[in-house]
Amino acid sequence: MDKFDELKNKFPEIKVNVSLKNYCNYKIGGVAKGVYEANSAEDLVEIVRFSKREGISFYLIGKGTNVLFLDEGFDGLIIVNKTNEIVIMEKGDKNSIIRVDSGVTIAGLISFGLKNNIGGAVYGNAGSFGMEIKDVLFKVEFYDLDLDIIVEKDRDELYFGYRDSIFKKKNNWIILKAYLKCENLDSNLEEYQKNLKEIAVKRTGKQPFGASCGSFFKNVYLEDGTVLYAGKMIEECGLKGEKIGGAQISPQHGNFILNKDNASSEDVLKLASLAKEKVRERFSVELQEEVRVGGGITDY
Repeated sequence: MDKFDELKNKFPEIKVNVSLKNYCNYKIGGVAKGVYEANSAEDLVEIVRFSKREGISFYLIGKGTNVLFLDEGFDGLIIVNKTNEIVIMEKGDKNSIIRVDSGVTIAGLISFGLKNNIGGAVYGNAGSFGMEIKDVLFKVEFYDLDLDIIVEKDRDELYFGYRDSIFKKKNNWIILKAYLKCENLDSNLEEYQKNLKEIAVKRTGKQPFGASCGSFFKNVYLEDGTVLYAGKMIEECGLKGEKIGGAQISPQHGNFILNKDNASSEDVLKLASLAKEKVRERFSVELQEEVRVGGGITDY
């Protein structure tokens, strides 16, 4: 019996030979050897711990909104974070602390990042319309894969930056729970719901329709505080509507690369490379991907 068979015996819910197209917004990707859906933080830690100990490659995802799987698939285990517990830890007249599993969606909690899960939002300091996850984050609980312990760190210890956090540099740290500080929880609930609807309308109006991961590149922040918007630079390079194979730079927004017609991951990456080249030539800056490219590689 090989190690993967042992894994399946211990975790019989593992699905085998699964198309990765079903686990990402892009609807792109080859076949994974196995897929496991973790429904609790305890499940998540257990399967990660076992996989690490047995030397089985694994790749951790949330809702798959910000990942591009490769056509070659993944000869290992895809772990889907479906943890969903929400607990009010402290309730005060002015502020309340909510503990949220990393698999919970942001919608209904804060008024941005409607498509992301909490873990992904913390990992990349997700934001929209002037807000970021760090603005409401109190602390994070995570599993240190190397030390095999669960750790808590306050927000100030996590080095948040634009679409960045320490978790991008510490791939052995797996986010389990986030603690969010919310003002006037009861009185603001209706306002939160109203904000969510308004944000949804704004995003629908600005974001192209079709299979994509949202913004493909980060905006560029210069030392003098100037912001160079990735989409605008790509558009000024004349790349709106540009196609390679089944992939297309959106005619509506330059920072969206769409799976227009059964695109391969190679089509998307070639188009991304073209955008980076043209922006580099015209603006002398290097675009950095916001999307995670995975399925042929492993984070761990």
